[in-house]
Amino acid sequence: MHLATLSYPHGTSVETEIGLLKDVANAFPSVTTVRVKEALTAMADIAAQLALGIRGAASIALVASVLVLAGRWLRPSRPAL
Repeated sequence: MHLATLSYPHGTSVETEIGLLKDVANAFPSVTTVRVKEALTAMADIAAQLALGIRGAASIALVASVLVLAGRWLRPSRPAL
């Protein structure tokens, strides 16, 4: 089994990359080509959304805890459960 990677030094257009993949597939039918740029971009987007969700949940927990402590501070004479 062999593995090769290709990257353009200064980037290129999607059309150029796809054209190269088609040329490789035509020249070597037993070779499988995979573009990982979209997969990596999708994973980065998912990680960003997950981080945003975690920050949102942490913010809600922080606000709830502040409200609980403020309620306890405003009514100190109430017996604890």
